[in-house]
Amino acid sequence: MSETREETVGRETRDRVSASHAVDELASRGRELFTLPKVAVDVLELTNQPHTDAAALKACIECDPALTARILRVVNSSLFGLGNRVTDLAHAIGLLGIKPLKMLVLGFNLPPALFEGLDEKALQLYWKTSLIRAAASREIARVTGSADGDEAFLTGLLEGLGILLLIQHLKDAYTNFYLQVESSGRDLAEVEQEQFGFHHRQLTAKLLQNWKFPREWTEAIVRPATVSKQGGLASILELADHLTRFLAHPEAMDVRPLIDAAADRFGLTIDQVQQLVDHLEGSVPSLAEIFALPWDQNQYVQCLTTAHQLMSQLAEDPDAHVSPMTSSHRLGGEEQGASVRLALNAWLADGSNDAGHSATASRTPALANRHAGTTTPARPSPSPSPDPGLVGRLRQAILLARRTQRSVGLCLFEFEDCAELKWTLGPESLPALEEILRQLVEAELEPSFPSQVVRDGQVAAVCIGHDRSRIAHSARAILDQLGPRVERELAICVPASAAAGAAVVRIPTKNLDPAEIVEAAERCLYAAHSAGGQTVKTIER
Repeated sequence: MSETREETVGRETRDRVSASHAVDELASRGRELFTLPKVAVDVLELTNQPHTDAAALKACIECDPALTARILRVVNSSLFGLGNRVTDLAHAIGLLGIKPLKMLVLGFNLPPALFEGLDEKALQLYWKTSLIRAAASREIARVTGSADGDEAFLTGLLEGLGILLLIQHLKDAYTNFYLQVESSGRDLAEVEQEQFGFHHRQLTAKLLQNWKFPREWTEAIVRPATVSKQGGLASILELADHLTRFLAHPEAMDVRPLIDAAADRFGLTIDQVQQLVDHLEGSVPSLAEIFALPWDQNQYVQCLTTAHQLMSQLAEDPDAHVSPMTSSHRLGGEEQGASVRLALNAWLADGSNDAGHSATASRTPALANRHAGTTTPARPSPSPSPDPGLVGRLRQAILLARRTQRSVGLCLFEFEDCAELKWTLGPESLPALEEILRQLVEAELEPSFPSQVVRDGQVAAVCIGHDRSRIAHSARAILDQLGPRVERELAICVPASAAAGAAVVRIPTKNLDPAEIVEAAERCLYAAHSAGGQTVKTIER
């Protein structure tokens, strides 16, 4: 029996909610496990100051001998072409400049735990595609002049970090899927979206957000259609992805999408695309040497030769059949997709979902404080003095819930970067934003007491008889609707995203202190903000 339109819409909504939940959980766990090394954070802080202290920068980098050696290798490589051999770090820093140096430090100082225990074949493929994409991004930026070459290089290098997160969490199920899709020549993110409802670039973006990378970089990595069509960094990464897949497996990929993307985004001809490939022939092996990675030059040359032949055929005869695209290539991951979905569901159910994060949410502030010397928490620690009116409503709710043996819960919603919103839109706009959020809370969550604004940008809702699952589902629906509703009603283009944290007590005891519920909800809200926004964290006791 075919679905009705309402059933189809409902299923698609549930799928979106489920995919969003999976992304939030994967990225949140990645945030806890993988933090930038201290040297990288310190260099970021020094280079972000108006007047960088070169001596302090040199002293910071010298603390990491491996990083020092790599920077000197870069300066003396053909990739940057800086001339005579350099042996002094201070000289190298002066030659590179602050911005390229920052790019290199971030590229070299990824968390080692990201690469631990990975299948060797998958790790080699990851680095092969990452190096090609990074070099291609830098060269496209140079040729087109549409973005900074160093930024293009770094975003191209880091774009695949979400792959490592998925391999770490889902093990062999995702590893096999990844290897199969890449060998098919298909767009990995496209197949992931088809199979799971999300893709690895979304995870990368959330991880980089946690590391305080610029927003324009994370948007370019995710590449929504509206951003990609605008050119700039997003279009560079899109074209670099086409080039990477083509050069990695030219016999499997149809070359026309690459040629079409080059023409549509930047007006490049087939000859100019071939010139890009020619440049990559030397730069990618140099990158592999700088990163001290194994590189099969013979295999790479064979791929380049095949790529040139296919593009030459297409240049001579636009209607030529230049790629075999066998049925096995067209499969591109469908055979492994079901295994990944099962592994993902098992991972979410096995203590890594909201239930598994109940302890995690409560210790998030402690984790942030442990790294206080190297990172900046996403927002202030939970407030030690709850709103008196909120505590009063909770006290009433606890009495009612105890009489009827039902649960009691508190859900807190708060805009991301509330201070920035007030600065951008003006303080008079904040009440309008809060009212839209409050109306969504009333409609979706149906709280037992009227929801109220308890502080700037924060709305609180007290519920009786709502279990944790219902609160989490309703909160996600509210966050999904918030941005479009604000744009529609207030006619503004400033992104209005929020986070939500909720605490639920299944059966409240006689001596339950309402302040404990507020504190627990605040901790969950803190964890949701730290995970990058548009996130829901809940805890039940």
